[in-house]
Amino acid sequence: MAKPVSSWPLVSRILVEFCAILLQFSVAVTRDTINASHALSVGQTVASADQVFELGFFSPGNSSGRYIGIWYRNGSPKLIVWVANRESPLSDKDNSPILTIGNDRNLRLLDGKQSTVWSTNISTQVNSSFALLSTTGDLILKDTVSGGTLWESFRDPCNVMLNTNMMLGVNTKTGEKRFLTACKNDDDPSPGNFTLGPVPQIPLQVFSGKGQLYIGVVGHGMVQGSLESVTLEDSGQWNVTWEAPASAYDVYGNCGPFGVCNSNESPICKCQEGFVPKSNEEWSKGSWSSGCVRRTELLCQRNMSGNLVGRGKSDGFLTLNGMKLPDRDLIDMQKFRITGEDLFLKLAHSELVEKMQRAALIITLTIATIIIMFICIIMYVKCGQKAKQRVLKKMSSASYIFRDHRSKFRIDELPLFKFEKLAIATNNFEESNKLGRGGFGLVYKAWRLWNEGNTVSVIDQTILNPCFVDEMLRCIQVALLCVQEFALDRPNISTVVSMLSGEISNLPLPKRPGFSHWQVTSDTISSQ
Repeated sequence: MAKPVSSWPLVSRILVEFCAILLQFSVAVTRDTINASHALSVGQTVASADQVFELGFFSPGNSSGRYIGIWYRNGSPKLIVWVANRESPLSDKDNSPILTIGNDRNLRLLDGKQSTVWSTNISTQVNSSFALLSTTGDLILKDTVSGGTLWESFRDPCNVMLNTNMMLGVNTKTGEKRFLTACKNDDDPSPGNFTLGPVPQIPLQVFSGKGQLYIGVVGHGMVQGSLESVTLEDSGQWNVTWEAPASAYDVYGNCGPFGVCNSNESPICKCQEGFVPKSNEEWSKGSWSSGCVRRTELLCQRNMSGNLVGRGKSDGFLTLNGMKLPDRDLIDMQKFRITGEDLFLKLAHSELVEKMQRAALIITLTIATIIIMFICIIMYVKCGQKAKQRVLKKMSSASYIFRDHRSKFRIDELPLFKFEKLAIATNNFEESNKLGRGGFGLVYKAWRLWNEGNTVSVIDQTILNPCFVDEMLRCIQVALLCVQEFALDRPNISTVVSMLSGEISNLPLPKRPGFSHWQVTSDTISSQ
């Protein structure tokens, strides 16, 4: 009879593998260091204490290479912030590489054959060391005894600048450079063509291996020649908050030699004073990279070329304000609205004289225009005053005549006529029997036109002036008040004077004059 097979070996094997998985998971979650006894293998990761950053093996995109790098644990898509062996990828078929502390206390990446692929390459002699993934995303190699820093990934940045204690620049004493270098593409993290970093120049500049140069402040990442600043949202998604270059204004040397770039003008490129486009054809197409050339050679240039006839006048300098100082050959000049420095541009004497003449001409024309406008305003005011004086003179003359008549005659001595007699004498007020008319029209016509709102037509065209229409209408209204049917409705002489002079501003509306509503017929006339 066959002996039953025990299932204990299989169970034990499953338990061991399960415990190994748990142990691996526990190590990935809790460990933030690598030391001589705890190396990092494929499938394992080391996390920072705050669980924000993670270190481990990865393969970007469709790449067949394997790299050791640091990334954000919770960001989507995964943002790789640092790669150790970006120039020496491992094969994805190599399943046994490790990241460990070597015998020389360096942090080393070993392939399956235990050959060194990448190393921190420090020469400091220490007895023991360990690697720590900090909460700032910096991988730090420390001396176990003193705790001092032997090496850190922030000293060897890749294509991402973290918003922590990471710094870029050039150490002028040691010559050490800390620049960001773009990746070739999403599948290949090896160094690309573009390099970002500040240089000791105002404003800060960003260099590129292809000759492109961007102006501005350092951002957080650079991919394929673009610079982006990104933030991690609560949702775990990345949000691009800033990007450069935003326009051609940001590109180095876009306006060529002796060309100046001004983002506030259109087109953004123009030649400096004393210079003209090297190629009018290219500039007309919006291509300014050929730059500008001097319109007039400097005195020293003419001396060297033998083109100087007689004794020339010395060259001079033109001061340009609010400028970005250019590089050699006056490349990459920019004009700023507020900031910037003074740039002294050397020009031929004739160019400086021409500029001064243009400036003098502009000033002269401006002053002349102001003077002419001032004279025109004075003449307009005087003409208006003269016209007003003419009207007031006529009104004043009429007033004097009235006073003369008033002084010679008493009002009760003047002859009085009934309306019927006046109608017969004038043949019902026929125009041909009119002996004359006042300056403001016939009274018996005034009321009808007043009611029709056409009072202006009563005014004699020879004295009609738009500037004094209101005064003339006031006179007509006072005249109508003076011929009211009932004496109580008529103003006395002192009131009339006050009305005409404007002392009484609000005049009462005239009622219909007594004679204006009489119906004159042939029967009425014959009966008289």
